[in-house]
Amino acid sequence: HQGMEKFMGIPTTYTPLSVVDDLLHQNHGENRKVLSDLFKDEFNKLKFYTPNIFNFVKVLNRDIFYTNGKIVKEVVDKFKDYKLIGAKNLQTLGDLFEQLLDKGFKQDEGQFFTPLPITGFIWDSLPLELIISGDKNFDIPKIIDYACGAGHFLTQGFEAINDFFKRQNISPPVYWEDEKLFGIEKNDRLSTVSKISLFMHGADKGKIKLGDGLEDYPDEGFTPNTFDILVSNPPYSIREFKQHLTLENKFDTIDKISDNGSEIETLFVERINQLLKAGGIAAVILPSSILNKDGKSFVSAREFILQNFYVKAVVELGSKTFGATGTKTNILFLQKISDPPQKFQLFEDTVNGIFANDFNGHWDNEEVFGAWLDKIHVDADTYKKFILREVDYTFWQNHSYFGEYVTALKVNPPKNFKSDAAKIEWFNQKFYDFAHAVEKEKIQYFAQAYTQTTLIISAPDDNAAQEKFLGYTWSNRKGDEGIKISNEGGLLYDKTNRRAVDKLAAAVRQTFYGKQISIPAAQDYFYYLNLADMINFSGANFTKIIKLTKKFTFNSEYPIVKLADVCVEILAGGDVPLGNWSKDFTAEHTIPIFTNGVGKNALYGYTNIGRITKDALTISARGSIGFCEIRKSPFYPAIRLIVAVPDENKILLEYLKIAVSNVQIYSGGGIIKQLTVPMANNIEFPVPPIDEQQKIVEEFRAVDEEITAQEKFIAACDDDIKSKFNEMFLS
Repeated sequence: HQGMEKFMGIPTTYTPLSVVDDLLHQNHGENRKVLSDLFKDEFNKLKFYTPNIFNFVKVLNRDIFYTNGKIVKEVVDKFKDYKLIGAKNLQTLGDLFEQLLDKGFKQDEGQFFTPLPITGFIWDSLPLELIISGDKNFDIPKIIDYACGAGHFLTQGFEAINDFFKRQNISPPVYWEDEKLFGIEKNDRLSTVSKISLFMHGADKGKIKLGDGLEDYPDEGFTPNTFDILVSNPPYSIREFKQHLTLENKFDTIDKISDNGSEIETLFVERINQLLKAGGIAAVILPSSILNKDGKSFVSAREFILQNFYVKAVVELGSKTFGATGTKTNILFLQKISDPPQKFQLFEDTVNGIFANDFNGHWDNEEVFGAWLDKIHVDADTYKKFILREVDYTFWQNHSYFGEYVTALKVNPPKNFKSDAAKIEWFNQKFYDFAHAVEKEKIQYFAQAYTQTTLIISAPDDNAAQEKFLGYTWSNRKGDEGIKISNEGGLLYDKTNRRAVDKLAAAVRQTFYGKQISIPAAQDYFYYLNLADMINFSGANFTKIIKLTKKFTFNSEYPIVKLADVCVEILAGGDVPLGNWSKDFTAEHTIPIFTNGVGKNALYGYTNIGRITKDALTISARGSIGFCEIRKSPFYPAIRLIVAVPDENKILLEYLKIAVSNVQIYSGGGIIKQLTVPMANNIEFPVPPIDEQQKIVEEFRAVDEEITAQEKFIAACDDDIKSKFNEMFLS
C-alpha cells in the first residue's frame, strides 16, 4: 500500500491480518484461536475474494482468486526480464500500453478517449516555438487537461515538448513534467489509468488529481490563471448533472442552467477562462452546439469565448471521428487576450461615444462606426437618425435592418393615453430604449471581433473522404473492433515531421503568428473568415450564434441588388380568416389559401378574401425555409409565408423565383428558425437587364422540361417492370 500511495499521490487504506489477533487480545485478554481463525477466514474473503484492481477475471470466491493469481503471475513473468524505468525506447512502451487500453476498454466506452490521431493533430497544431521562450533557458509551459480520461492529451503533450527540445539539439530537462504537467479526472478507474499511462511514457512525475475538473486544488498546483496550455475533450450532455454538483468554485454560467439541464460543457468553457493565464492557449473538443445553440447557458459560453479569447481556428470534425458515437464536434483553438476582459470593457467607451455622436478626434469611434455601418448596410445619416431618436418608431417598421426591432418589441402599454401624441411618445421611448440597448451590445462584440481572422477547417461528409482526411476509420467487426489506421495523420499532420508545412496542423499553427498559408493537397477543406462575419448580428435577439459557413459571394457582371429593391411589396402572411374559409373549393370560397408547405401540401383551403391581387412569389419562412413558388392572383397567404410582389419594370417573376431559389438564405431565430420580412428584404442576387432575364428563364425552363420528361420516362419504366413481374409470377 505504501507503493500505491507514492504512485497515486493519495492516502490508501491497508489493514494487515494481524489486526484480528490484536483486537481479540485487547477485548478478551487471551488467545482465542478458533474465533481468530474464523475471523481471519471471513477477513480474507472480504479482502481478497472480491473484485480488485489487479483482477484479470472477476473474483467472486476463493477458487477464482487463485485462478486470477495465476494469471497475474504469468503476466509478471513475461515482464520480469525487461527494465521499465529508464528504458531508452519509452515510445514502444507507451505504444504497448495504448494497445492494452484499446483492447481493455471497448468502443462503448469511447467517450473517455480521444483518438490518438486527433490528439497528435492538436499538439502539432500548437505553436510550441512561440510558447517556449528564451535562448538557452527555455521556459517550459504549464499544461493541463481538466478532464484527462486515460491521459492521451498528457502523454502526447509530454512527447511534443520532448520533441521540441530534440529539434533544438538539446536534451529535455530531467523530470520537467514535475510542476508542469497536470491532469484531473473524476472517474477513479480512469485517473489510475491516466497515472499508469504517464508512467509508461516516462512522465511519472506528472500530476494526476482524482477530482472534479471544475474545481480548484491550489495546494497541489491546480491554480487559476497559471496555465500556459489547456488541451481537453471535456464531458458533455450529462442529464441532471447539476443536482450532483457540489462546487466551491464560482461560475457565472451555472445559474443559467436548469436543474434538469444537461449542458455541462458550458461550464467547462467558462473554466478555460479561469485556468489559463493571459496569452495562454487552449485546444478543446466541444459539441457543435456550443457555437450555434440557443439557451442562456450556451449564450453565456459564447460570451466567455468572444470576450476573453482570440478565436484562432475552428475545426469541424465529421461523424466518423469518434467511431460509434457519431457525434459532430468542433475543436476550438483559442488564445487568451493579454488583458481580458478589460479590452472588451474598454469598447463600452467606443460604443457610448458613437451613441453620443462624438467623433471629434476619436479615430477609434469613427473606425468602428464605419465598419459597423458596412456590416449592416446602413448609411451614416440613417443610423444617426436612429441614434438621435429623430423619427417615430413606426418609421422603421419596414426598414431592412431596424425593422427587426419593431417586430420584436413586446410591451404592455397603459390602457388609456391622454392623446395620440402621448401614445406615440410612450412607444417611441420603449422602442428606442430597447433597440439602443441591443445595438450597443452588438457593436461592442463587433468591435472585439472585426479585426480577427479565424481559420475554418471542415471535414468532408462522405465516409471515404473522411477516412482520407483523418487517416483512419473504425471497425465494428466482432473480434476486430476499434480504430484502424490507414494513413497515419491523413491530411491533419505528419507523424514523421511535427513541423511539416503541407498538413492542416501547419495552417492552425500559423494562425498564432497572424499568418495565412496555402496547402494545395487540402485546399478543399479549409478557408479563412473574419470573425465578425461568423457572428450572427441580424435580428433583435442577439444570442452571439457563431456560423462557420463561408460567406456567399457572386461572380457576376450584373449589379447585385436586394429583394426589397426589385419589389413593390414584401409582406408576411397572416392567420386564416376566422369563420370565412373552407377546406374545399365552394361557390362562396374560391380563392386559395397557401401555407409554407411543399407541393400539394401548400394548399390549406379556400376563402373569399384575395389579399394578394398580383401574381407574386411566396417564400417559406419556417420549416423548408427559402422554398419558393409562383402564385397566380388572387390568393391568401397564411402564416409562415412571405410574399414578394415584383416590380415588373425591374424583374421578371420567373427570374425572381430562379434567383431567390438559388442564393444562400440565412434564417435567424433560435430553436424554431424563421425568415422575417426584414431578413427577406436583404436577400441579395444579381439582376441582369430584362431581355437577359428572359433568356435565362427560357434556359431554365428547357432544363425543367427535360427533368419532367425524364421523370415521366422513369415512372413509365417502373410501371413496365411491375407489369412484367405480374405477368411472369402472378396469376
